[in-house]
Amino acid sequence: RPNIPVDQHIAAARKLDPDLPEAFVAEYLTLPISAYDERLRLIERASARHPDNPGILAIPAEFLLLVGRQREAIDAARRAFELDPLTPGFGNNLIQTLAYAGRTEMAAEELKRAEQRWPGTLTLRDARFRFHLRYGDPREALRIVQTEGISPEFEEFLVARIDPTPSNIERAVNAVRRRGTSSGKSTNDLAQLLAALGREDEIYELIMGWKRTDQAGTMSGMLFRPTLRGFRSDPRFIRVADHLGLVAHWRNSRKWPDFCSETDLGYDCRAEAARLGSPPIR
Repeated sequence: RPNIPVDQHIAAARKLDPDLPEAFVAEYLTLPISAYDERLRLIERASARHPDNPGILAIPAEFLLLVGRQREAIDAARRAFELDPLTPGFGNNLIQTLAYAGRTEMAAEELKRAEQRWPGTLTLRDARFRFHLRYGDPREALRIVQTEGISPEFEEFLVARIDPTPSNIERAVNAVRRRGTSSGKSTNDLAQLLAALGREDEIYELIMGWKRTDQAGTMSGMLFRPTLRGFRSDPRFIRVADHLGLVAHWRNSRKWPDFCSETDLGYDCRAEAARLGSPPIR
């Protein structure tokens, strides 16, 4: 029925079945992205009731990437796909999770298998484009843009990946800046482009210039992608994470991101967070 708030639909569904899996998914999607603690509690409740439901498993696969817990995200995405290997969406989710977690070769292998399973599907085209856009063959991504009209805003970026001359790079940066950075998506695109160019100081200024709002949560997942590895190696990264509300979540959950355990990081995440002095927000 139209014009009925989603929360009322969720409440009505739970009267019929208090543990309906789809109600958990709907509730998760209505929560602000930056409500990390609340989203995690909902995931834990849903997973306890439906440990083998692929739709429920897809939720932590997405959430854990946002807070830097890539290994667990991969496990959840892979388990969801294993439980329902016939649904292209779960295969796409596994490919994307592997790529965003820095497992590029594994993502490429899964993409090849997907091309055999679901040739010609829109889901496969989306998976292929997302992979090649940043991690695979930029020429293939550019072909998709030019022949199928998908995401034309990335054309300058892909040209710069193929031929990274100073002029192509500046055109790519300017193209993103022209779209503005008032949205999380545009900020993500610009930050990843600047990271690929080694311009970490500009990323720091870009993100710290954002007001701490719910929309800022849309940037958190980008911070843990392979392109931002150099950015994470700077202790200032913890200030960025704190600005986006992540440090409080890590303290509250007692689950710190994977990169904090890397032996070559060069600093201690918890020690840097302690210097900030911001308490948990439980």
